Amino acid sequence: MKRIRFAILASLPLTLTGCFVQSLYPCYTEENRIDVPGVAGDWREADDEEGAKPAWQFLADGEVITQQDGVASMLESVYFRVGDHVFVDWTAGDPGESDCVNMYWLTHVRPTHSVLKVDLDGDTLVLTPLDIAWTAKTLAESPPPLASLPTDDEQRPLIVASPQDWQTFLKTHAENPEAFKPQAALELVRVQGGDSEE
Repeated sequence: MKRIRFAILASLPLTLTGCFVQSLYPCYTEENRIDVPGVAGDWREADDEEGAKPAWQFLADGEVITQQDGVASMLESVYFRVGDHVFVDWTAGDPGESDCVNMYWLTHVRPTHSVLKVDLDGDTLVLTPLDIAWTAKTLAESPPPLASLPTDDEQRPLIVASPQDWQTFLKTHAENPEAFKPQAALELVRVQGGDSEE
């Protein structure tokens, strides 16, 4: 199966090994939207070899059902291309009749966007977030590559850059291991029998 490398722009909480960069505005334009059918299917955490935890579901219509401590929540996604890389922008989906939602959903209640790089290689899906410390340091440069607002935590600026500025930034740093640190990655593997593209 063809290997697809892309990145996810998502509002994800601290549960994926650390802090996440957040942007107030989306990082895509309508002209750059694409479909990535190869990601559709059920995925489990790679270290969950017995399949004890519920699977994440990447649906063909772009919805993603995340799992955290047995609580499922839906995110809406938009895939788009910047240069040779593909990204996806997630926002909170409909919570439905659920009595509770997980942190993946709660992070989206204030519609912010966090950047993750994704390697899709057959039945392995690796999500690597944009490093918060590296980003804070990079934004301190003059002039800063992305516009941001100060927050109570100076190491967690709220980015207010335009989608066009985000695209330039991501094209420049998509392959930078300091920006997307491999040790911060979450690895998922496809659940056999789940939907997948041949």
